[in-house]
Amino acid sequence: MLLMAWQASIAADNDNIWWSSSDGFTWSPPELLTDRQSSTSPTLAVDFNGVSMAWTASITAANDNIWWSSFDGNVWSPPEALVDGRSSTSPALGSS
Repeated sequence: MLLMAWQASIAADNDNIWWSSSDGFTWSPPELLTDRQSSTSPTLAVDFNGVSMAWTASITAANDNIWWSSFDGNVWSPPEALVDGRSSTSPALGSS
């Protein structure tokens, strides 16, 4: 399975994060993740536990916390803030 995540377009006038998955042939309809917003692009990484997403808080949130969530193949976990992680740009993820 291939996953893609993106921030809503400027024309949409919001900072919502959307995602979609592909089986290698077709993409699923875009789904809104209503519990997360970002002013920058989210990032994805794969490891043995599944897929992780990281993003910075929306500028409307009045903070620059980095947030993360994981995908188990069915659902995304609730967002969690990295209270000691802050950024004004998109975070990066990696796995080993």
